[in-house]
Amino acid sequence: MSDDLSTATQQQLEVWAFGRQGVVTDRELAEAALRELARRAALVREAAATEMHPARLSLPVSASAPAADDNSASHDDDDGSETDARPRGMSGRSRVVVAIAIVTALVIAVFVAQPLLRVGPPGSLDVFDRPFTSEERDLLRLLQSKGQTVSVGPRVLGVAEFGTVMAYRQITGNPVAPDRDVVCLAVSEFDRRLEVVQIADWQCVDRDLVQSEGAEVTLVGLGGTYQVSWGPRGDALIEVSVSEAQRLAMDPGFESIFIDAPASDLDEWYIIEQPLLAQSGLLIENMRNSFPLARLLAEPGTVLTDAQLEGGEWIAAYTAVPPDGSDRLVCIGVLTEGVQAESDCVTVDDFSRSPLLLGFERFGRSITVSWAASGELSVLVG
Repeated sequence: MSDDLSTATQQQLEVWAFGRQGVVTDRELAEAALRELARRAALVREAAATEMHPARLSLPVSASAPAADDNSASHDDDDGSETDARPRGMSGRSRVVVAIAIVTALVIAVFVAQPLLRVGPPGSLDVFDRPFTSEERDLLRLLQSKGQTVSVGPRVLGVAEFGTVMAYRQITGNPVAPDRDVVCLAVSEFDRRLEVVQIADWQCVDRDLVQSEGAEVTLVGLGGTYQVSWGPRGDALIEVSVSEAQRLAMDPGFESIFIDAPASDLDEWYIIEQPLLAQSGLLIENMRNSFPLARLLAEPGTVLTDAQLEGGEWIAAYTAVPPDGSDRLVCIGVLTEGVQAESDCVTVDDFSRSPLLLGFERFGRSITVSWAASGELSVLVG
């Protein structure tokens, strides 16, 4: 943008400098317009001073004009009386020039003092005036990777449940009269299956509407439905509705073992046929037969086929409930063809406070199985 705005009209300069409703949209253009207004005001004041206080010129004394004596001249200077040719009042043109100078100076003063006079919360769009955070720079790259045009932002408006709600602007065309100037609201979430942050949804609203009335949008994500109310002043209000299925998908905790790995035919057999009910008195909800003991105890370099593992012992993690519907249990067991050799169970509440451990021996070797509240199942063979 050129800083030479000398040919612009006074009205156009004021629009650039003060924006609509006193909100500046293009700070660089506003500052240039403000400088031009100040320059014009200075010229007006200089012209007014020249009209009100004309310079005294040294003119030769005419032969027909009586010369004033030195004493009278000195007396006039001492008592400050107006005995020279100064006008006793201002002309109509002088009054207009002075009025323009005063009005312009007042407008500039109001613009400069505006942040100090503002009452109540700041305008919502002021969020774009602050610097980026490192998180927002990452979100900018993510938006761009999704094909989003970002002219200003993004800025994080808030975090609710599993989502981060952000705002950014899309501007195309002339900055003074753009073809498109919208504010977009989007939500990002961490996708566990892909192990990446994803932009789940976005919606855009005309900037003038956000500034005058605010924005009300609904964003649908993997981990919930986000109702966002933002503007025209203050922070965003974010309300989120999360279903049990969404919560389990976003934060499965110890049950991630059942989500991240598909159930095998053997797992399905234990769940459908319930062979452990008579022995343990428990109904199996979910199960993963994760480690075949034969493979854990084999000599290094030994390769065992699935057929060789069939019918052998497996280390399994499962959840179960007693038939009476009492406390849900988290269990580790050593199973073979529907029979459980060793096992240990704790309630879900107890499991959330400390990992579940099962220790046993096979062929003179100690084996320790650990199931963490984060869902990780690990085996240590001694």
